[in-house]
Amino acid sequence: MRNYAPSPSLRGTTMDTVQVGKGLPALAVDVGGTNIKAGFVHENGEIEKVVILPTPPGKNKAPGVIDTIVELSDNLAESGRSARVGSVLIPGVVNDRKGIGVHSENLGWDNVPFADILTERLGYPVSVTHDVRGSGIAEYQLGYAHRFDNVVVLTIGTGIAGAIFINRQLIDGDGFAGEIGHIPVFGSNGPLCVCGQAGCLETVASAAAVAREYQRLSGIKVMGGKEVIDLALSGDTLAARIWDRATLGLAKCISQLCSIIAPEAILFAGGFSGAGDTLLNPVSEKLDSILTFQRRPEIGCSKLGAKAGLVGAALQTRTLAERLGL
Repeated sequence: MRNYAPSPSLRGTTMDTVQVGKGLPALAVDVGGTNIKAGFVHENGEIEKVVILPTPPGKNKAPGVIDTIVELSDNLAESGRSARVGSVLIPGVVNDRKGIGVHSENLGWDNVPFADILTERLGYPVSVTHDVRGSGIAEYQLGYAHRFDNVVVLTIGTGIAGAIFINRQLIDGDGFAGEIGHIPVFGSNGPLCVCGQAGCLETVASAAAVAREYQRLSGIKVMGGKEVIDLALSGDTLAARIWDRATLGLAKCISQLCSIIAPEAILFAGGFSGAGDTLLNPVSEKLDSILTFQRRPEIGCSKLGAKAGLVGAALQTRTLAERLGL
């Protein structure tokens, strides 16, 4: 059994002060393309025992993800923290109502009934929700997004997706809405995406793409997209060029959203949101050079940042328990 010590990266952060409301003790899990974050939600709404584990390898990661979640739950129970309800956020196309992972290019699964499988293996009810919609709900309830009627919470991680709120209603499109990372921003000459298109936003502006491009051109291994940003700030011209292209892609994508849904605000979430002005300033400047008549949205970073997914999963445990009358 692996060591499930709390992750130093989340210890002592605002995660400790986030309250998701009273309810049953619960397991909250946020599955990403690179890492799995999990935590125990106490009856008073506090989230603790936060751990971060690597997402299991393999072309189809579903079996490994399920086994990891079961092991996490067992480990918590052995430490005296027994969950009675759970919620898992996953990427890709997700049928939130049925808890099915319809499709994920990055994690390699199709039509996996995660909610049914996990409910059976864990012995308590589990809901499964799209990761970005879940984190968007968290930002809307507990962060800055509630100030706006029309807002997009744009999460940048291994992939890119958005939680879209129109007239204060989350748009899910039966699980297909919000795949903003697959908006083509560089045309047929852009990098080939795992979805089959060329030039998708995700191929140039995701954390994984930024790191991958730097490694390809420099031959130097980096730990992630954030390291490339740090290199750009330190004067590395290659890193600066890659970051400039990433922020241009984001500005092009946002300009299309402005023409289609006219959001009042775009809030960045996920790991890159921690870049602050290093992200916001170039995106804002490039967006200003593109827009003509469209409403110019406020551009900012989410309040919950990289923690939004886990908080969103915790909130979903409360929604599930209420729906089931628990």
